[in-house]
Amino acid sequence: MKIHKIKVRDRAVSCDDLELVQGTQGVDAVGLDLDPEWTGLEVTVTFASAAGNYTPARDGGIWPVPWEVLKETGEVEVGIEGRRGTDVLKTVRPEWALRVRPSISSPGQLPSDPTVSDLQALVLEAKELKAQIAQTVADARSVLGEIESYGIAEWSVDARVHRLLVGPVKSRKDDA
Repeated sequence: MKIHKIKVRDRAVSCDDLELVQGTQGVDAVGLDLDPEWTGLEVTVTFASAAGNYTPARDGGIWPVPWEVLKETGEVEVGIEGRRGTDVLKTVRPEWALRVRPSISSPGQLPSDPTVSDLQALVLEAKELKAQIAQTVADARSVLGEIESYGIAEWSVDARVHRLLVGPVKSRKDDA
């Protein structure tokens, strides 16, 4: 289970991860790290989205994110209240909201293996890239051959580290 840590310090609120996934259930929860102002208060967490407001029961120090707020993409606001009896003594409503992102697959489905046509398309793309690389290398050899024939520079290829080395001609007699 992913626990989204909400920290309250000096009435400022932060969260380590604001991302939720649409259609999940029992995967996300909120854990609170409250400053001493909250000591002795009964704390509740409310989640609000277009689907409505939901206040789950605390479960071992965390509050599960209700599946109802994860049905659709969008924002889920979080509210934290501290009570003593029936009196609300502390309330925090962060300026940020949790974000429900779309799921990559429909609920209950696993992603499928690539089809033969998917694999053929990848092979074709790899062949096209190989041809482009071969043409780029041929063009580079042509230009570097011209530079070398004019005596401007020498070049070599270090295939072990895929590096092209170009430098001044060291064999020229007038450099001595």
